[in-house]
Amino acid sequence: MLKILIADDDARIRQIIRQTVAGLASAVYEASDGGEAIAVCATERPDWVLMDVRMKPIDGLRATAAIKARFPETRIAIVTQHDDAELRAEAMRAGASAYVLKENLHELPGILTG
Repeated sequence: MLKILIADDDARIRQIIRQTVAGLASAVYEASDGGEAIAVCATERPDWVLMDVRMKPIDGLRATAAIKARFPETRIAIVTQHDDAELRAEAMRAGASAYVLKENLHELPGILTG
């Protein structure tokens, strides 16, 4: 079973994602911004981080780069509503392993276990 961190500034979205991945996880942690996500990674060492992009004060791309620099074994899936080729490319450069649109959350179980 996986340890999963959900980082999104919208509590409702975190709950929806939690429900989507609950059967795959031995533990699910939550963060409401990139800074919190970095801190949770330091203490809990999740296998996967499901990271929103647009958060303040530290956005998901900066947090992804910071997490990958400190914990290269942690895999990160960007989970966003922004279907943008440049943003997708930036996410991959930051170290993301996957890019999922919020309208396609049903894809997450396959990504996390694939």
